[in-house]
Amino acid sequence: MISNDVVLVFTQRPARMQFPGHLTYKIVLLGDQCVGKSSLLNRFIKGSYCPHYIQTHGAEFFLKDMEVESNPVRLVLYDSMGQSNMKTIVRSIYRDAMGVMLVFDFNRADTLQRVKEWLQLIEQNCEIKPEKILVGNKMDLDEDMKKLTNKEVTEVTKSLELDFIEVSAKTGYKVEEAFVTLVNKIFTNRERLRRDNMITSIRLTDKQVRKHDKQDCCD
Repeated sequence: MISNDVVLVFTQRPARMQFPGHLTYKIVLLGDQCVGKSSLLNRFIKGSYCPHYIQTHGAEFFLKDMEVESNPVRLVLYDSMGQSNMKTIVRSIYRDAMGVMLVFDFNRADTLQRVKEWLQLIEQNCEIKPEKILVGNKMDLDEDMKKLTNKEVTEVTKSLELDFIEVSAKTGYKVEEAFVTLVNKIFTNRERLRRDNMITSIRLTDKQVRKHDKQDCCD
């Protein structure tokens, strides 16, 4: 269960990436220019939609407090630029991301094909393996206006082995569901990793205790 709480918006990088009392998840939206990354964030953060395109320069940063299974979570959400010549700068933003939302536009087939390029950059440069989700924006378009068929999207999705959700930043359709799905993936896998590390630590400690007892017995 996830509940919304406080929302803070930054146009500069937050001074701290860890917040006492919160699990902190860094999530980056990646995709080509004009696919609707900013619109998706505005819909998720503010519940609003602006029909006019406003280019993202560099990156914008949003903080959103949530609760996941009674655990306070602070999302650090990055809205990145989509220009291909700026990928080197964008790389510095997503290299330590815990979650990545890859966005394409149903009205532009090339934006789905280039998702593969964004995935390659993630695999080559991320310091940790992030959870990923593929999001197709502008599903509210009439079928005759879409440049991608359901078959084409399904084939690419299967080949990339990504969870996929169709959304509309304009109407709000499944936008929150997409973010919640990604956050839950991060939470579930981080908790599993934490438990595995705890078990490993307990086993090591128990082994050290037995070794110490054996030494005392032999002295």
